[in-house]
Amino acid sequence: MLGCNHHYYLLVSILLTGGAGYIGSHINQLLSLNGIKTIVLDDESTGSKEKIKDMSFFVHGDIRDSELVRKTLIEHKITGVIHLAAKKSVSESIKYPNEYMSVNVDGTSSVINACLGTEVSQFIFSSSAAIYGNSKFAKVSEDVIPRPLSVYGDSKLQGERLVSKRLINTPIKFTNLRYFNVVGSGNRTLQDNSKENLFPIIKEALASGRQPVIFGSNHQTPDGTCIRDYIHVQDLAEIHLLALKKLTTHQFPKELNVGSGLGFSVLEVITEFLKQTKSNLVSTVSEPRIGDPAKLIANIDRLKKALDFTPSITLSEMVASTL
Repeated sequence: MLGCNHHYYLLVSILLTGGAGYIGSHINQLLSLNGIKTIVLDDESTGSKEKIKDMSFFVHGDIRDSELVRKTLIEHKITGVIHLAAKKSVSESIKYPNEYMSVNVDGTSSVINACLGTEVSQFIFSSSAAIYGNSKFAKVSEDVIPRPLSVYGDSKLQGERLVSKRLINTPIKFTNLRYFNVVGSGNRTLQDNSKENLFPIIKEALASGRQPVIFGSNHQTPDGTCIRDYIHVQDLAEIHLLALKKLTTHQFPKELNVGSGLGFSVLEVITEFLKQTKSNLVSTVSEPRIGDPAKLIANIDRLKKALDFTPSITLSEMVASTL
């Protein structure tokens, strides 16, 4: 945990859009523990203000309402924005492409518009490894040409481009953080209840005595199941705090991979869950999901160099904190 120090004098108050969600509530908790005033703007479509009570000022609203965002920025003298609010299901994005573009692209544009000409001087955009698609590299670096396989991935790439293009010649220092698979929990009330993410899906299956499902077992990987890079949500929160601090003094890389730099297959993850729950259930295989790359691991050299930080929470600790 980072202690309070003089670096935070420029972090007067931070707006977290989508700050009442799974990831946002963990970042919010860490900022609050470090004495930073936080304001959360959330429409509570997937988040809940219960997750941030007693820590933040809460504004219920939609990021596409640029007037509301701007009013919030001015009223609370906000100096930094962490823009997390987004729709984030790969499969759902293929069914509802217009809604995804509206929230993730138009919504990002609306937040940027609201920031221009205010006291905001730091801007962090929550992007996603989904922008990379299927990479031929063992580990993807930020220089790989993005080729998203889903509407979700495409919407995040368009969001990044808006941030970079619109903020480049302004006083606002910014970065696009490309999240890999965020897992684990800091405590029971902040846990991930997503029906889309592997860890909560396995936990839910085991708790109700159902076989955990593997989507596709014929991928081009050693055991045939998808390989992903998992990062614990508390390591991720720490990265946001460090990035905000860095952006108070200077611009650093415009894109950063946020992962652990390690890859685990779906089968390995399920095996760890079965081990920790002492379950004798066996997994079952279903069709691969559309838009799922076979393998995606982050090259995190740039992250380590820019923030002098290496994620350290292990897979077994990730599973334990999920359980």
